[in-house]
Amino acid sequence: MDRRKEPRHAAADPAVLFLLGDTEASWPVTVQNRSRNGMAILSDRPIPLAVPLRIDCNGQMFLGEACYCSLTGSAFLVGVKLEHVIADVQALANLSRALWDELGGGGDHAGVLLDDECSYAMEQRGNEHKEKKEK
Repeated sequence: MDRRKEPRHAAADPAVLFLLGDTEASWPVTVQNRSRNGMAILSDRPIPLAVPLRIDCNGQMFLGEACYCSLTGSAFLVGVKLEHVIADVQALANLSRALWDELGGGGDHAGVLLDDECSYAMEQRGNEHKEKKEK
């Protein structure tokens, strides 16, 4: 009897898993199935429970943590509880690039904005929006 709250959609998608936190590491995995709040992946090594994870798959970024890990044949089946999904990583990179240029960063920003710079740019955009509404 399946007691899942949401339907799972079968997959066999190659992905890259990143362990986040104190011990950062990454390696290829396969997404076996997905739902709105979770996924199952196959990994060639065990994944510690409750450690923050990032999974990059098909242009999307998934953030969550492992809730189970069991040896199945020659691989580990890992259940991942998803906390956040960035559905279009390319669009996020384009926004980052636009904000970098807007701040006068110039050159190659390698797709990264410092938190303070990003906060400042978003605050400036918010202030501009307020001023336009008040006029």
